[in-house]
Amino acid sequence: MAIFSTTGSDTFPAGHILQVISAVKVAPQSTTSATYVPVTGLSAAITPTVAGSNILVMVSASLGAGTSNAQGSLELQVDIASGGYNTIGGGTADGSRVSGIAQIAGDVTQETNQVGYSFLHDPTYTLTNALTYRLRIKSQNGGYGIYLGSSRSDGDANYNTRMPTTVTVMEIST
Repeated sequence: MAIFSTTGSDTFPAGHILQVISAVKVAPQSTTSATYVPVTGLSAAITPTVAGSNILVMVSASLGAGTSNAQGSLELQVDIASGGYNTIGGGTADGSRVSGIAQIAGDVTQETNQVGYSFLHDPTYTLTNALTYRLRIKSQNGGYGIYLGSSRSDGDANYNTRMPTTVTVMEIST
């Protein structure tokens, strides 16, 4: 069994994983808000150990809608050194189109879509800065529910499944 330790002067070739942080939310969450709201109880904070590192962000989530008028989006944000959250990694907002990392549209009460998403973030930071990543969800139309981690029905039946939502961040040497 090899034991490996590092000092502040150690260098690593590009692409090495320097640390991994993961956060898991097992309780479902829903919203009818037409503006993005934070996913509660789920954030992953990492403090880079090497200047200039990239952060690989991986998200796994399940989204449910449940009516033909319900469509929703998932968004990724980062807060660097408590400077406030900024949206990253999504598509380009244009006109009425919103930026997001995933979307759901459905009309079956037990239907969910499993989402896997990854984004290589090249943030600007200093070595003492914590980078905190979180998700936000929204409904296209206020009043129509969007469900994270469960379907709309979420009744006590063996055909309804609850799924965890995870955010995993890895510091990658450059």
